[in-house]
Amino acid sequence: MKKKIWVGMLGILLMVSIYAIEIGESYEKIKPSLSFEQNLEITKPRQGYLYIFDREIAPIGITFVIGMITIQIETTEEINGIDIYIDNELKFTDFTYPYSRLWNERVMGRHTIKAIEHGGNESDEVSLFIFNLVKAKPTVVINEIMFDAFGSDAGKEWIELYNKGDSIRIKGWTISNANGNAIATLPNWIFPNDSYLIINFGNGNNDNDFSDGNGTFYVGSNQEFLDNNMDECALYTREPSENTIIDFISYCYEGNYTSGIAYEYATKAGIWNDGEYFNPSKSIQDDSITLLIEEEDSIGRDSYSNDTNMPTDWNTLGGKDAFKASPGRCNFDAFGIVDMEMQSQIGMADKKKWTIMFYMAADSQGDRLEETALIELNQLEKVGSDENINIVFEIDGRNKVGRAITIHFPEEDWVGVEDKGMTFRGYLKKDDRTGYVKLVRRGENRWFTQVKKSSLIYAWHRPNESATIGEVNTGTAAPLTDFINWAKRNVPAEHYVLILAGHGKGWKGVLRDYTSNKDWLYMHELKDALSDANVMKFDIIGFDACLMGTVEVGYQIRQYANYMVASEEIEWCWNFYDKLFKKLQDNPDISPENFSKLIVGQYGEKRRESHRCSGNYYTLSAIDLGPPFLELVQSLDKLSIHLKEGMEDWGDTELERFKEHYSPNDNCQMDVKKILWNTEFYCDKNYIDLYDFIFSLACSSDINTYYKEGASSVVNAIDEVVIAEEHGDSHLDSNGISIYFPRNQTLFGPKHNCCQGYGNLLMKENPFDYPLPSRLINHASSLAIYAEDHTTQWGKAPYIGNTPHPWPEAINLLFRMNTHWDEFLHRYYKPCADAGENQTIFIPQGQPYATVTLDGSGSSSADDNTSYLKYFWDFDDRKDDSSGNKIPQDDMDADGIDETNDDNDSMGIKVTHEFAPGTYVVTLTIWDDHHTINDRKTNSTKNTHWKTDQDACIIRVIELLDEEPPIPKIITPEDGTTTTNDIIIVTGNATDDVGIKQFGYTLKWKDGEISDSWELDNLTSYEFEFEVELHENWNEITVWAKDYAGNEGNDSVVVYYYLEEDTTPPVTIEEVGQPSWEGGYRVSSETPIWLNATDDLSGVASIYYEVWSDEDGDDNVDTMKANATIPASSVEIHFGEYEVYGIAELHFYATDNSGNVEEMKVKQHYVES
Repeated sequence: MKKKIWVGMLGILLMVSIYAIEIGESYEKIKPSLSFEQNLEITKPRQGYLYIFDREIAPIGITFVIGMITIQIETTEEINGIDIYIDNELKFTDFTYPYSRLWNERVMGRHTIKAIEHGGNESDEVSLFIFNLVKAKPTVVINEIMFDAFGSDAGKEWIELYNKGDSIRIKGWTISNANGNAIATLPNWIFPNDSYLIINFGNGNNDNDFSDGNGTFYVGSNQEFLDNNMDECALYTREPSENTIIDFISYCYEGNYTSGIAYEYATKAGIWNDGEYFNPSKSIQDDSITLLIEEEDSIGRDSYSNDTNMPTDWNTLGGKDAFKASPGRCNFDAFGIVDMEMQSQIGMADKKKWTIMFYMAADSQGDRLEETALIELNQLEKVGSDENINIVFEIDGRNKVGRAITIHFPEEDWVGVEDKGMTFRGYLKKDDRTGYVKLVRRGENRWFTQVKKSSLIYAWHRPNESATIGEVNTGTAAPLTDFINWAKRNVPAEHYVLILAGHGKGWKGVLRDYTSNKDWLYMHELKDALSDANVMKFDIIGFDACLMGTVEVGYQIRQYANYMVASEEIEWCWNFYDKLFKKLQDNPDISPENFSKLIVGQYGEKRRESHRCSGNYYTLSAIDLGPPFLELVQSLDKLSIHLKEGMEDWGDTELERFKEHYSPNDNCQMDVKKILWNTEFYCDKNYIDLYDFIFSLACSSDINTYYKEGASSVVNAIDEVVIAEEHGDSHLDSNGISIYFPRNQTLFGPKHNCCQGYGNLLMKENPFDYPLPSRLINHASSLAIYAEDHTTQWGKAPYIGNTPHPWPEAINLLFRMNTHWDEFLHRYYKPCADAGENQTIFIPQGQPYATVTLDGSGSSSADDNTSYLKYFWDFDDRKDDSSGNKIPQDDMDADGIDETNDDNDSMGIKVTHEFAPGTYVVTLTIWDDHHTINDRKTNSTKNTHWKTDQDACIIRVIELLDEEPPIPKIITPEDGTTTTNDIIIVTGNATDDVGIKQFGYTLKWKDGEISDSWELDNLTSYEFEFEVELHENWNEITVWAKDYAGNEGNDSVVVYYYLEEDTTPPVTIEEVGQPSWEGGYRVSSETPIWLNATDDLSGVASIYYEVWSDEDGDDNVDTMKANATIPASSVEIHFGEYEVYGIAELHFYATDNSGNVEEMKVKQHYVES
């Protein structure tokens, strides 16, 4: 059989080669010339290449693939993901770079691969011939997994299989987890087509009757096989191996996936891509967070059980088309709103105790917000309205929420869902329905699954009304106002609670509507919606949305609510409404204050039950919006004013302002930065815990007391305002209310894991200038920043005649309008200049200038490191230089006005300048150079934040009038000193009140004189020391010093030098050279002998010597052979020169220059012949 396959493949290759020759000859002629820039490209398979079993072989003119092929795509820009189509049918979607997918299915013929940017327009395609005769595998898939059951998992875990193909016998099939060993062996059953099989790891009665579409097999092990945080599940047709595996899924929460044996089987079999796993806590577009699964939730495929061997086949809550675990049925749930007409008024005639209004913005894309809304509404229906409580809702969905309709067929009633994405509202009663109803997709005459009747939402309304109110934009004020008025009109009560559920971004917006171009309800629209409603003041406004627990949001709604319940952190959906409102029903007389506390307490209890990310990364608080809140804002405003002043301080201490120069680390600005970077922050780093920040500020020993004035009042006010607060272990420094304080104004920070330990919950740190999603009005308008900068002091911005850059400020953000917090922020982002200390320099009369060093190293910038700063020095504020270093008419403080103190006379942290006598105000302008960054995310033009600051120092150069000469004084030698040494050292000092410019000396004697001098650096005191050579008899030494005014002073001494009388003769020593023996007695005729004479006083004048020998050999030295007088102190003698051998003698003496004669010395030697 293998031989036939290879023969067939060789035949195919032969045909390909022949065809390639024909194509290749014309390929160069017809291939297009691409001159445009391509941002997306399929790099494998490449056009015109041959591939065999995923290996690139050679260029052949056409693209030909034998066996499987990995499709690889490269992009030049950051994109959201890649969609890969085969013949215009979506086959793969990849959200993780590098983008690649293995295509390994039975296929032959010509096909087209097309890659398209996910949600964009960039694309590329490759046309190819492919022959892949991979053996068809059984069409049974792992369809749904419950790995985290309620309570203990042992015996409660289950795996659901679905058979999409023909009926098949499953005898001996096995299932494994990551370790690759069988944890279940399936029985000898026939698994029918279009049926579900639940493999339960506990005990129970097996059910192999698939007449109702499902069966159950109990393993009976009562063990926990699947890890809750990371594991694998694989299906095999026999014992586990790479040859028997037919389906596989790996999942991991932690983000540090470690592959197991089953993973190796799957990748080798080509049914899973290397390095991939399903992450239930993945992040999604627009920084929204998907709902993490809790206990009793499952992961599953879509309702068609599609299997592309990718993690994207899977989703939480039973699959992307389901709302919850669905064992034994299709992973399909319909968010059906059942239209229910009441025969009387919705609420009672008399007011009830409470009306709870739920306003749900579930029109979202790419997350599970609609499913979350269904869960919460079902929880509310478990409780329902009663004689004391009205519960009403309005929900806007996208593509899952719809109107439930009854479809009548001859045999039974089925339920379908229409008008998906519409908005629905209604009154909720307690739903105690039992039994099941069959769900059908619109336009298909078959039911897909059965659901409990209680899972539908029953929206009650007045006669002649409808629960369907059409599509609305939750990003505008009118629908919210209309809902509040509808609820007030139909269900009046003593107390009103408004719950706003959806996506949230703090002051930047809430209740995003995806259908309406991702429009958000901005703060001015939220205020308008509440002010136009006929509820004067809500008892509680709660935000079931992320990041809304800010002082800005609280201040925006304080006139319309007594209490606010919100989260500083991302919001893990309240998901506890059944328990919460059951407690309210049991105690309807509870006060609004205590009810808001109850909400927070119940939320904390729910989150602590979770072992998922939400069990650590959660916050919720109840905030009193009454008088304590106003006191908080007023105290914060006062503190902001003082902090803004502190940003000018180049070196404060706790007890003294403007204390130290030359170190940026002691600036108040940098002290605040250190506190900011150590303050509790949240998934959006722009929001920090207000209490943690202010408390650290108040306790700082580095910040001056004046700048901290009001900090204690803020801390005390927060204690009064936050009446209940819950947080997880990952937010131990959360205290219930946050504030907007981005770390940077212009630069984007790196992505960070805002739920550490749970995979890729990544959030990019946006700067102040990029306030997405905040816009002025809607998607068509510009971004809207927190506040414009209208500074008119140091650090001013160039807005004269221009619109503030980069964006206008948000409309009617009340907290910004009524406090100075925004002004503090803008001043914080500007640099702080330190020109150094004032200097007074005295120069002597006649010196033209003083060289002064100016040091700006104490300057700082909180927005970034100081490497971005530029330093411009203007040396004189009275002179406007028209020819500065940069441009004529310099304007280095960028205020649009050419002034006398903003010239660019010099640049650098430290500069030197020569100042003539006078007084100068030297101005240092610090320039944060970030305005030169061109960031396309912020604006199409360069950021022109001319963030500047100025500081000045006073330089005084004083010329001293000088009529007094310097005073030099010789200390040694004293006048009249007599010496016999010819060298003498002269020491002393010279002083002058202004400064000595030059110093010198003169030495005179009877026959001549010499002199020397050197320059001094304007010293007021100078210690001198030098040596001179004396001459016989008298020597006059004179020292002198001159100042800049030309005044000269001197001092003199006379020293006598005499030679000492010499009465001592010199001393001569004989030195014998080599060869010599017997201690120098025996020598050769050529042995050198030196006579060396010394005399310490007058010196050696000459040496006299005689050479004697024994001529007759009688051992008596009696013949003088030679004699000589040599005028030197050393003489060299050789006996052979005088032909002396045998016994010989040297007779010698020396005479000094004083006539002293040494006694004759005799040295005897034996000279070898």
